[in-house]
Amino acid sequence: MGRNSPSDWPSWQTPDVDHRPYWWIELPWPINSAIYRRLSAMVVTGLRDAFRITDPGALTYTAWNKNEDERDLDLPVLGLARQV
Repeated sequence: MGRNSPSDWPSWQTPDVDHRPYWWIELPWPINSAIYRRLSAMVVTGLRDAFRITDPGALTYTAWNKNEDERDLDLPVLGLARQV
């Protein structure tokens, strides 16, 4: 099947030694728009069904710079509140 075929689309992988404690996904490169759309749908479904997040306003973020002694990293462009 071709690269745009649903059977070729990636799916969530369970946490493993390299990705603990997170579920993860490996995407082919270059990524086409069909895969981006599928990934977006997977993320929305996961947030809604697994985490019970029904409103984007409920999302917060935590970010840090690994290369600068774990210094906090501000990402105002996300439009999300920073987790405290």
